[in-house]
Amino acid sequence: FRDAFQRAGTGALAVTPITSGGALLGGISVAANQPRTWVGEEVETLHALADALAIAIARDRSERQRAQAAAELRRREAHQRIVGATATSIAQAKPTIDVAREAFDAILQVIPDVRLTCWLGRGAEYAPACSVSGTRVPPLRNNRFSARELSDLVMQGKTVVFSDDRWHGLDPEHAAKLREIGTHSFVMAPMIRGDRAFGSLTMGSPEGRRWSDDDVALLQEVAATLAIGFRNERADAAQRRAEAEAERNRQFLDAVLNAVAFPVYVKDTLHRWILVNEATCRELGRAREDLIGALDIEVLGAEMARSASDVDDQ
Repeated sequence: FRDAFQRAGTGALAVTPITSGGALLGGISVAANQPRTWVGEEVETLHALADALAIAIARDRSERQRAQAAAELRRREAHQRIVGATATSIAQAKPTIDVAREAFDAILQVIPDVRLTCWLGRGAEYAPACSVSGTRVPPLRNNRFSARELSDLVMQGKTVVFSDDRWHGLDPEHAAKLREIGTHSFVMAPMIRGDRAFGSLTMGSPEGRRWSDDDVALLQEVAATLAIGFRNERADAAQRRAEAEAERNRQFLDAVLNAVAFPVYVKDTLHRWILVNEATCRELGRAREDLIGALDIEVLGAEMARSASDVDDQ
């Protein structure tokens, strides 16, 4: 060391560590061009300076840690508000794609400078349904990333995380395609409910960035919540289709029965009239609305109802 210092033109050197609570924070060095002996007062001054710097460094670190903890708390509270608001909107049966746009706008307040996209469908029909971009992020361009490849990842239930220093669920070929369309960092969370996959949410950035676990968790929770909305909408649509089909069948049956000239009627096991044609209404002199749901005794009177019920039971 002495030879190295001499070659560097250092004739004398004094070094003392900066420590706090047994942890080494750094050090202070004092150098002289000419050889010399450091006196006790100089060494004590160096130690005092190291102690003062240790206090200042520890205070700065503590303040930074408190600031980071406060920022982390605010971020998590914001994440909870976003997920809660999304769940509330879904519970209120708002259109799910509108709820997705609202969630995207809220996410951009917490994670700016990203592009958020909701993808729906499967296979070759997998396509963006809505996309919202931050202020300095270009809108979604023509996507050269295969729709079928993205859809396959979604159907497998995979959350894909891709950035300059982190890979998960995405091979190099797919990553290269993402870079070609101007996306250098990318997260994809599938929208799955039960065994049904409805699509995915993606969060992309034209710049390389590292996605935190909280960022990924937020997108996953919003995706899971939107999946409930899409499932409910599909169930409602299926119910409406079933009701429409039942109504068409009823109208067809009514048309067939009304074409018959003689009375035709159907009763259940409780002798309640559940189906009548127009000839029956004319025969009894009653409107259809009066007959449907009525009991024999209400239609025929007590004596005839007793006889009719005995015949029906046989």
